[in-house]
Amino acid sequence: MVNRLIALAACVAIGLTIAGPPSSAQPSFAGEYAAPLRKPVSVRYGTERSQTANFWRASGKQPAPLVIIVDNGGWSTAPGPSTYQLAGTLASHGIAVARLPARPDRLPGVREIVADTTSLMKFLLSQAARRGLRTDQYVIIGVGGGAAPAALMATDDSWADQPALTFSHLRGLVLIEPLGVDPERVVEKMRPDRREEVLEALGETTEARRANSALGHLEAPNTGSVFILSIADGLAESTSADLARLLSSHDIEVNASEMPKPVVNGPRSVFGNEMNNATQEILDYLRKRFEM
Repeated sequence: MVNRLIALAACVAIGLTIAGPPSSAQPSFAGEYAAPLRKPVSVRYGTERSQTANFWRASGKQPAPLVIIVDNGGWSTAPGPSTYQLAGTLASHGIAVARLPARPDRLPGVREIVADTTSLMKFLLSQAARRGLRTDQYVIIGVGGGAAPAALMATDDSWADQPALTFSHLRGLVLIEPLGVDPERVVEKMRPDRREEVLEALGETTEARRANSALGHLEAPNTGSVFILSIADGLAESTSADLARLLSSHDIEVNASEMPKPVVNGPRSVFGNEMNNATQEILDYLRKRFEM
């Protein structure tokens, strides 16, 4: 049984140039120089064979703040921009990054993704000194279908297990092309042949789906700041706009920006490259939240 957070994700096109693993050479263009991209190491954070994540150690001053990227909710079929290059760029600018990749042998629901992400964070923080990490500053980034579990972690503190993880140390939330943050909209638009797998991921009842969604936890203490990056196109755009309005109504600071569509070839059109405008906006947001 294929179990996805967002069955509609496969139908949403992400109009971005996808970047492969970066080289170690220092890129340059038009007289501007980008920092050499950091390369990741693999970390085994659990007992299951596939519980392996990418970790980028931060350059420069350490201990460094940590960014956790939930990449498309752990589902390999969900489309999305390249987070590999984004992670390397952030690490080159002094921010450690861990990326939870797809796990093709285990396709869980929202709460299972949260549990998996929690296991990764606990593992890294248990090795904070070795890996050059601060234990009091982190931001969660959710990409595509990964936006739903990322947003849930930023609004519901029940997943945090003190002292290993402290919800109050969450400095912000970034949602890139967010999908699935409103489960009722997903259920309303889902195809009949996807119904069983979607309900398995989001919950069989309205009450269960609300518990699996950030929308069901906005009345409680939550992150004070969210950055949303979305292409101005169809479902992702309307979902992002609705979410931004809802968050603002709960006194959460929302920074919303449009992902520019690539119009020319080259580094500036590639999401994740530090000269790309959208990438710079994310970097600026993180610097502000981490007070760098």
